Amino acid sequence: MNQLDIYYRALLEFRRQINSNAENKAFSNAISEAVENGAESIVITRPICKIDEDWIIAIEEGLEHVEKAIKEDRQFIRSNGEVIPIEKVKNVSKDSVQHLAKHSNLITREPDEGDDIIPDGLYTLERLNDYTVYENRFLYMLLCYLRDFVTLRYNKIQELSTKYYGVLQINKSVVYAKRKLTYTISLHEERNDDRYLRENNESKDIISRISGILNAILAFLATPLMESVAKVAMLKPPITKTNVLKMDKHFKGTVALYDFIIAYDKDGYSVEQSETVISPFDGELAHETADIVATAAFLMYEYGLDMTDELKLEYEHEEQRRRAAELQAHSEQLEMMRKKVMRSGLGQDEYILELERHIKQLESETSKMSTLYSRIDALKMTEAELNASIDGLHGRIGELEGELNVIDEKHMQNINAIKSDCDGRIYELVSQHNSEMESVNAEMSQLRHDCRQQIEDMKNETEAKQRQCDSFMEEFHKQEERNLLLEAQLKGLRAQNGLMTNDDDYSERDSFTRLEREYEAFTKFYQKQWGNTKKKIRKTVLDPKNIKDQSKK
Repeated sequence: MNQLDIYYRALLEFRRQINSNAENKAFSNAISEAVENGAESIVITRPICKIDEDWIIAIEEGLEHVEKAIKEDRQFIRSNGEVIPIEKVKNVSKDSVQHLAKHSNLITREPDEGDDIIPDGLYTLERLNDYTVYENRFLYMLLCYLRDFVTLRYNKIQELSTKYYGVLQINKSVVYAKRKLTYTISLHEERNDDRYLRENNESKDIISRISGILNAILAFLATPLMESVAKVAMLKPPITKTNVLKMDKHFKGTVALYDFIIAYDKDGYSVEQSETVISPFDGELAHETADIVATAAFLMYEYGLDMTDELKLEYEHEEQRRRAAELQAHSEQLEMMRKKVMRSGLGQDEYILELERHIKQLESETSKMSTLYSRIDALKMTEAELNASIDGLHGRIGELEGELNVIDEKHMQNINAIKSDCDGRIYELVSQHNSEMESVNAEMSQLRHDCRQQIEDMKNETEAKQRQCDSFMEEFHKQEERNLLLEAQLKGLRAQNGLMTNDDDYSERDSFTRLEREYEAFTKFYQKQWGNTKKKIRKTVLDPKNIKDQSKK
């Protein structure tokens, strides 16, 4: 039973006792019916928090990528190698042999015939798994930002959603019989983190989602990977978008979430003040407040007139009267039973025997119940034995789990050893591949250079031949034009001297086309010569000496 239930039950019992007296009930009714405008009011004010879901959805979707990115368990292998004395060497690897082959100075003693070569020292390589890669450090920074981002909003939303402020104002006067009551009540109450408001909030589901998000973030921060990354310095913005952050599907999702919360500049919620006003009071509220006022007037009357001892004495007398009334009622009940025996027509002994028979039947039923209880106790003992057996089995399971952990540890050691060997082989193959690729790339670069040079040479040679061809064509056109001009001169001289005959017919298409070309060549020659002639004429006419001679004439 919570606090509200207790108050409600006490209020019902309190009102029942008061209303059992007609005078008290009439006085309370007079108080409740004394209504004046604005004389009584209850004003309840509480903030209504409306939560935006955009940032909640974005974080929920982003956390799926964060979880999968953490499960990728990214790491790199850090190698630490050193030369140690031969007597301290525990393991010999391929790296040790390769190093010894390159550093023969470690062999300082010549072995006897038939003995093995023993160097003074050997190179040992230790490979350690390092989880503090850039991408894991980015995940840790993102989770820290998310923790602060969500916690700030979650606490503020919780505070606003469970806040309550109430004001009760009453100012009234009551006249009843020969009593006049004037009272003023001003009650202010503020509650924070109210349980009822928290359990009956209209945004309860969304707040539960935010709580789930915060718990998920804290769970991710508690993973062994994040705890390992937390030991190094945390990244600071701006981030460097590595190939993994740009190309890996899940890390791209985490980067998108990081960009979202960095750019998010809103509160993520809005607040509206809800105000409930009750004025005037009516129904049960009016009667309940009237009973409280009447009780307050009684307390003032009791302690003001120092009536506590007298009222206490009257209370004790009333309690004695009630107990006496209860005893009287019990006696009357016994008398009724006696009369009932008399009316049954049986003697007292026979009536008692009948009662004893009935009691025996009850005892028989009780015996059966005892047998059942014994059976239940036996079953409980069996259950206890079974529980003990189960505890023993749990202990055995624990031992087996311990053995399994030892086996798992050995298995992991074997896996790490195999992985270390594979990593060395992979590193060797990658190095060999890189060397071959460098050689191929160098050869390809040389081939590209040679091809570009040959193409450039062929291009230059083609351009030179093209220029030579253009020169030949230009000379050909000039020579052809001279030939056409000479032929035109020849035909003109022949026509001028009457040497043309009937055989000289140029009406055929090819002949006439040739003749047109000769005409064009002669016309071009003529225009060129006429241009030169006009220049000489102008020069001669505009010569100052000629102008002077002409002026004298």
